[in-house]
Amino acid sequence: MGAPVTFVTGKGGVGKTTVATLMSREAFSRGERVLFISLYKDAQTDELLGIPADETTEEIFSSPKLGCDVSVITPSSALVNYLSAKRMGSIITRLIKTGLLDMVANIVPGMRELLVIGDIRAKAESGKWDRIIVDSPSTGHARSLFNVSESANAVARSGVIRKQGDAAREFLRNPHLSQVVVVTLDHAMPLSECREFIFNLEDELHMKIAAVILNKSRVMKTGNSYGIDKNFADIFVPLFAQAPITSESNKKKTLLSRFSFRKKLPTALEENIAFNETVSSCIVLGTGGVGKTTTAAAIALRAARSGKKVALLTIDPARRLGTALGLDDTASRESYVDAQSMEHLSAEKANFHIFQLDSTHEFLDLLKKTLSEAAYKDSQDNTFVSSISKMGIVNEFMAIEAMHRLATSKLYDLVVVDTPPSHHVFDFLEAPEALERMTQSNVYKTLVGAGTMASITTNMALNTIFRPLRGLVGTDLISDAVEFMRTLKDVEEVFAEHSREVVALLASPHTHYVGICNPTSASLEQVSALVRGMREREFRQCSVIVNGVDFTEPNDLDDLAIFATQLSAIDTPVTILTEHELDDPFEIVEAISENVSWDK
Repeated sequence: MGAPVTFVTGKGGVGKTTVATLMSREAFSRGERVLFISLYKDAQTDELLGIPADETTEEIFSSPKLGCDVSVITPSSALVNYLSAKRMGSIITRLIKTGLLDMVANIVPGMRELLVIGDIRAKAESGKWDRIIVDSPSTGHARSLFNVSESANAVARSGVIRKQGDAAREFLRNPHLSQVVVVTLDHAMPLSECREFIFNLEDELHMKIAAVILNKSRVMKTGNSYGIDKNFADIFVPLFAQAPITSESNKKKTLLSRFSFRKKLPTALEENIAFNETVSSCIVLGTGGVGKTTTAAAIALRAARSGKKVALLTIDPARRLGTALGLDDTASRESYVDAQSMEHLSAEKANFHIFQLDSTHEFLDLLKKTLSEAAYKDSQDNTFVSSISKMGIVNEFMAIEAMHRLATSKLYDLVVVDTPPSHHVFDFLEAPEALERMTQSNVYKTLVGAGTMASITTNMALNTIFRPLRGLVGTDLISDAVEFMRTLKDVEEVFAEHSREVVALLASPHTHYVGICNPTSASLEQVSALVRGMREREFRQCSVIVNGVDFTEPNDLDDLAIFATQLSAIDTPVTILTEHELDDPFEIVEAISENVSWDK
């Protein structure tokens, strides 16, 4: 723990938030002045950190649960803090008055990451705390956070943002100022992703890795490494194993008792994942680390091996789909294979098509198909276009476009979609409505010169809106942004039409949603909230899969039976799957696929 700022990250669901809070409590108990920073703002995080529900004005809270100070940083709050520190209160007032505060903080390429890192750096330099622990995003999104300088420098040729990008890079690369702790589980998929992430941190981002924590690890007790040696033999990072917490009731069962209890599985629970033959789209949801990608791959594989022609699309930025299916070329956008042999074939001969969303490529394809040749050429030279195509908001829009393309192609009997972690899944599902709200806003209409507004009036309005931003991101980016927004008007109708069709697809009785979780109480609560959120949005064809269940533990199954009974009240069946302790990810996919069936 040499550096004063520690970023704690890992694949979703591995316990990184728990580790970060425990590190904060430990440092505080040793007499250090500690600040715990969360990058999530929701009711669940507020409750975890002990932030008062009615307190909205204070930036720093004293948490009775952690003992130390707590701060929740969002891009908007970070922008306000930055402008306030620079005594630019008039800009804050203008941004709020024009409704552009959230837009600037979240939509300008690279801005959200730069603001967050800048706020963390400012707190570290204030001298108020000896140690700062940051509960960072999961590994897929952490890459964008730590690669902030490249994103910022790609769009801002001048202005404050360019300088702040360089400062952020130096802060993250200085081992005396910041470091990373990576949390993982000692199972095949989390270990594989952890290994890849470590190489990315060291070789590309040049950040210091203080340690890797193997959470819920049985290696100290059993001596079985579950692939730890395989993945970390050539990685020189301190490894720490934390054994799972077990209750006194978790006693060893005899073979006879295990066998007899399996025959008494509560009737509310199922062991097979059953789909109606009429299902043509399957969307898999859940937090990271619960087997979401693996389960999506298993569902698609079983359908393809049952004779269906299947498309499997992942829009999760972690891009673990290739690894799960044992494909060598995991970076490829498209793979066409025979479902039985998993051998690569031509697109025409293969019955299993696997797609990993490349939002940049999808975005440029859309522009190429929609714009005139001259307009498309101009967009290729547009700084804002090349940068915005890499942003999260475009990722959701392009995921909708990719799903639309596959579902309406008439080439497939089934389309399976592996979504981002549930923190972001509603961004994906609500992207069509978000696009419509944006195109109907006064700001957008002003940008594109909609209606009968004269050009001189439009230009005056634009100057009022964007004058505060030119000093931040530079005149070139603002000009490119306005030009792109006007160009986007030509794409708007096509994309809006596609979005409306996807809205109908998402609500169709032929679309089935599968929520994935593990047996922990927190995970069960999350998937329950997810299912209820789906039903509120009129997405009613939903089921739940609980991964990693110990079939020999009566108390666990009884608790899950109660959970299943509660969900049955809203017509949501619950399937439980045992944990597969296999080193090969594809073997796990095949094992789970044996539990999938398609009813006639």
